[in-house]
Amino acid sequence: MPSAQRCTLLSAVGSYVEVIKPRLTSLLVFSALAMMLIAFHEAGVGFQLDLLILGLVAISAASAGCNAVTSYTDRGIDGLMPRTSKRPVPSGRIHPPEKALFLGVALAGFALILAGMVGFLSFLFLAAGVFNNTVIYSLLFKRRTKFNILLGSPSGALAALFGWTVVAGNVTLLPVLASILVMLWIPTHIWSFAYYSREDYRRAGVPMLTAYTSEKTAARVLLLSVTLVFAYTIALIFLLGFGLIYVAFSLSSGLAVLAGGLRLFFKPGPRNARLLFKLSSPYLLLLFLGMVLDVFL
Repeated sequence: MPSAQRCTLLSAVGSYVEVIKPRLTSLLVFSALAMMLIAFHEAGVGFQLDLLILGLVAISAASAGCNAVTSYTDRGIDGLMPRTSKRPVPSGRIHPPEKALFLGVALAGFALILAGMVGFLSFLFLAAGVFNNTVIYSLLFKRRTKFNILLGSPSGALAALFGWTVVAGNVTLLPVLASILVMLWIPTHIWSFAYYSREDYRRAGVPMLTAYTSEKTAARVLLLSVTLVFAYTIALIFLLGFGLIYVAFSLSSGLAVLAGGLRLFFKPGPRNARLLFKLSSPYLLLLFLGMVLDVFL
């Protein structure tokens, strides 16, 4: 193959990889993985590598599919924001845009087939997550209400429930409380990002809460959200009987994020909002990692 054709092919592949947003997918995949590992231990089910791989492929395909579909539905918004205007769909690297939609639908459909092979609850939770993300959040409410992310956060929370049901085939208190943790964390993460990217969101007409309020009010909202998540992570110690490993993870990471929220509260501004966003990014991963290590060690 000539070098020019090889470069063109690699560029096209890179665009399709970019449109499924692997970095966003990885966090949901990890939360599902964590719940699968915990379920192998807590539900008294012997470890099954094939089941683990099936669950990981399904949640990866579903998350990637959602990202590709929303890249299509959000193409008008993305084209208006300098931060997102060079993404594959608005920049024209994927043309026509329907190619991204087709890819997303195909990946989501494949994921649902795999989930159906596992069991009804797994299929139900995965289907609900896909619908919530692509239809409820992205298509219906993202452009219509400041509280859009509250309506979209269940899609992330359902990944944890999906992971548990892949292994256990039922729903208990542990995965329900873990999914609520994800649902509480998402607004803090997204609102802190929207705060320091407020000009982009306003230019595109996307009414994210912290982009459409005063900086002082946005800082108050974020401190409240951070405090709520931190308090909930501590409550999980008593509700689920976690030991010292989870305590260490939840306290160290939680206090760091809480400090970021307090810094923003006393000194509102994009710089401190960006700091809070950076602190919140690994927060959920560390909490789920703490759960897994606590259960096994």
